[in-house]
Amino acid sequence: MSPAIGEKLRIRAMIYVAGEPVPFFWPMRNFIHHNPLHGFERLPFEEAVANGERLFHARGFLPRAAYRRYFDSGQVDPGALERGVRQFVKEQPAFVPFDLSGWLLADLTQRDRPVVENLTIADADDVHAVLTGAEPPERPEVDPEVLAERGAMARRVRRA
Repeated sequence: MSPAIGEKLRIRAMIYVAGEPVPFFWPMRNFIHHNPLHGFERLPFEEAVANGERLFHARGFLPRAAYRRYFDSGQVDPGALERGVRQFVKEQPAFVPFDLSGWLLADLTQRDRPVVENLTIADADDVHAVLTGAEPPERPEVDPEVLAERGAMARRVRRA
């Protein structure tokens, strides 16, 4: 009796792969000789990724759903993620009256909405309106460039 076509194809594929030469950099099948991001190595990680996005017209990070899929399938070590979040929180100024590490971990592992969203910044009038049960005033769209500059300014102030 002859094997089924699927079994024949599987055997043929195994023979084909077994006949390939073993590369010097085994077990990798592909190797990049030159790092295309070599010029960005001196930059902070976030800035290097942003420059790479602009240069290559690419996304610097995977979609949130991909990270969640890796986490849910066990490809992300929950302990390593927790240690990373706790280390990140230790480096931030303490300004929230709740467990920021726990909140971030829950946000990273249990929430399905996108990581990046169109956000608006609440000011004192918005907070007052919400606390008094009134409707917050209409606000124009937030300019991402302004937010980036504010973030950069806040980081400079924290370092000083």
